[in-house]
Amino acid sequence: MLANKLTSGPNMPVKFYLFTRPDKQGDHPINVSISLFGERLCTSVGYAIAPDKWDEKAQRVKK
Repeated sequence: MLANKLTSGPNMPVKFYLFTRPDKQGDHPINVSISLFGERLCTSVGYAIAPDKWDEKAQRVKK
């Protein structure tokens, strides 16, 4: 069954979002959620930014 999933191509949705709680400087950590074969991994990418610099629709930092 796993072999069928590997040969048919994985569906790997990736979503970037800001964590709801700010750090001591008021910035919010950028988190990522990756789904692969029905399993989900959620982790921080290691950067934090001010919420006004985040584009929610594009899921990235504003230019």
